[in-house]
Amino acid sequence: MASGALKFTLAVEAADRTHPLVSAAAALAACHFALARGDYERAVSTANELLAVARQLRIRLFASDTLYYRGKALMEIGRIDEALASLAEARAEAEALGSCRTLWQILAALSPIEAARGDNAEAASLRRQAQEIVEHIADHAGSDELRESFLNMADVRQVMPMGDFR
Repeated sequence: MASGALKFTLAVEAADRTHPLVSAAAALAACHFALARGDYERAVSTANELLAVARQLRIRLFASDTLYYRGKALMEIGRIDEALASLAEARAEAEALGSCRTLWQILAALSPIEAARGDNAEAASLRRQAQEIVEHIADHAGSDELRESFLNMADVRQVMPMGDFR
């Protein structure tokens, strides 16, 4: 794993930084990688840096993803109020851009936070909304192979009720 992590880090650092979208994509990948490795502080700091630059350049393309990753990392380090704020902002961005790909994940992440805060009705509503988006994506995947591949992703399986893969 260490050599894979090193190769990824070197690839991100070597990315052509002359174009803002390439830089933003590389920073987003680095943020996602830090989150996946459990380096939550780095994920938060990378997300914050990316958001600052993206806002300065008025690039919204990766905002919902970045805010989502930051929210997930903040949840992992126990900064729940900040996580909730980041995920709420991510939700607004995803809805504004019509990004179903990110929105279902954001809704799924918000659900347990609301449950922990004692709002079980809102938690159930968020989970239901996430499930509806997952079903929509699956129904429009384009092929049975893509549909099955999507529905078998670990994150998708966590959102969907057992056996509810129409």
